[in-house]
Amino acid sequence: MKNVLFLSLLFCILSFTLFSQTVYKKYTNTTANFSLQLPQNWVVLNDTKAENNIAICVPTLDKEKKEYANCFEGTIFYIEKYKSDLNTTLKNKDYIISNDSIFTSDRISDKVVVTKIQKNNYKGVYHQNVCGISCNDGTGFHAVAGKCDYLYFSLGSKTICIYTTGKALSPLIIKNIIATFKFI
Repeated sequence: MKNVLFLSLLFCILSFTLFSQTVYKKYTNTTANFSLQLPQNWVVLNDTKAENNIAICVPTLDKEKKEYANCFEGTIFYIEKYKSDLNTTLKNKDYIISNDSIFTSDRISDKVVVTKIQKNNYKGVYHQNVCGISCNDGTGFHAVAGKCDYLYFSLGSKTICIYTTGKALSPLIIKNIIATFKFI
């Protein structure tokens, strides 16, 4: 019993040490006036191909590039900007706001609970959905289920949305984005 407890504790310490060694860098978007911290091996590029898109985050390490290439559009996440407050943005995206709760739906559930967040100078929400993605395994494209993260940050009549394309971010990276996001 003591060995199991010792091994569990050792695993937790090693995991924390491994994950806490991620080196972050500050990303500032002067067009949308916000900043946040991201892993240093990610790069954010301007992207205005779709309405509301302002940037795209892509990996730079060969291992991550390969991992994101076949199923996730080569993209870690997209960043969108809306000229509306949080509630208006969410309603326009078909979220349900009922009293003090916010819900959305995904491929499995009609009632995905959305978590409210508030730090620095913003209020926002976070949730993870089961989403459909298309992967190429070398024989062609096929549909699979993925996990998409959605983070909304709002200040007044400005809302920023960061969303993934089927590969969930690690909980530590989500926690870091939430903690360091700030409108400037």
